[in-house]
This record gives sequence, C-alpha cells and structure tokens, in this order.
Amino acid sequence: MAATVSAPSRQVPLWGTLLRMLFLAVVNALALWSAITLAADGQWTYFVMVVIATAIIDIAFSTKRVIPLKYLAPGLILMLIFQLYPVSRTITTSFTNYGSGNLLSKEQAVARIITGSREITDESPRFAMQILQGPTGDIHLLLTDPNTSEQFLATKTEFTPLASLAESVKKDEFDNIESVNGYRRLRLKDIGAVQGQLDSFVANTDKGTVRPTSADEAVVSTERYRYDQNKEQFVDLVSGEVF
Repeated sequence: MAATVSAPSRQVPLWGTLLRMLFLAVVNALALWSAITLAADGQWTYFVMVVIATAIIDIAFSTKRVIPLKYLAPGLILMLIFQLYPVSRTITTSFTNYGSGNLLSKEQAVARIITGSREITDESPRFAMQILQGPTGDIHLLLTDPNTSEQFLATKTEFTPLASLAESVKKDEFDNIESVNGYRRLRLKDIGAVQGQLDSFVANTDKGTVRPTSADEAVVSTERYRYDQNKEQFVDLVSGEVF
C-alpha cells in the first residue's frame, strides 16, 4: 500500500509577519482616531462604516482561516462606501427637509438675517476715518464726526469718545494724532496690508453699526430687523411687522 505524502506547509517569513502586523497597527490606529472624531461630531453613519470596514480588514489579515476574505475585502469595503452608503443616505434624506437653505444652525441663520438687514441711506451718519494699528497687527478706527468735529475710537467691542482717552493720545508737531493706546496711525501706503481686516471690521454703537466704506470714511448702518429670543420671532423695525 502506497504511503500518503502530505504537501509541506508554507512557512511565512518573519518579515512578512512583521509587515502584516505593522499594516494592521496603522489601520487600527487610523480607525480609532477616525471613530473618536466621528463620535464626537455625532456622525454615527460614518462611525459605523469605519467600524465595519476595520473589522473586515482585521479578520481578513489576522487569521489564515479566511484567506479568500483578503481578496474580497477591498471589494466589500468599496461596495460599502459607494453602494450601501449612498442608498441609505438617499433613504434617510428623503424623510427630511435637507437642502441648501437648511445647512446653517439656528443661531447662524438668525445672525445672517440680521446682518443682511443692515441698511445705509443718504441720511446715515458718516465719519472721516483714520486707521490705527497695534503692536500685534490688529486695527482700531479713529473716527471724526464732520459736523461736530467730535472724535471716537472704534474697536470691534467698544465705541469710545476720544476725549475720555486724552492721556493715551500722542500727537506730532502739527497737532495730528500719531497714536492712541499704543496703536499707531497708518499711512495711506500701508493700508493695503490690513485691507482684509478693514473689509470685515464692524463696530457696534448705540446709533447702529459702523463699517468702513473706503480707506478714509466709515458709515453707520442700521439693522431693519430685531430678533426676540424669548418669542423666537423677528420684528421689522420700520413697519412693525412681526414674523
């Protein structure tokens, strides 16, 4: 009777084992970081996808019992991403009012509506403006009322009469203001470096919102709408309409 000869088992080289362990360590580290980030953001659909994909990879590459899964894993993961997820996303979205008008939070939507309601008219107060720059690069505005010659220092949080800051004002030999509170007056040639700050600068006052309109002028815009947080409704300050 002929003896049965078994095929010799294939020995996996040490470098192959180390490479596989390194691959799994990197995959699991990235998956753990992604899962924590997604869970913190409440992205549970993506969280589940990451967990499933990681489990498939771990099972496929950590045991010899499911060798075919090593070749099926890439296709399964791609199917999960490009087939199952779009289908489930379409189904869940069909039961919502999702759209470009619903991407903002409530607070963001209210702020945008109020900002968009600011109006500038021919009667809006205007100020002659000079730009002051601080040691860290941020800017303040030195405003002068052309009717009364009264001056104000406008920051993003305060609108202060310059008379109350007289001790911090420094002038040159021609009685021109050089600095206020350590913020030095910019020359016209230097304004380009702070143009980005100037475009987004807003100072709130009891008369309205002060915005620069050019390199040497600022104007007060008034908000047409006011939001009542307790009643969760807008009030049109011109017509009195509530909505």
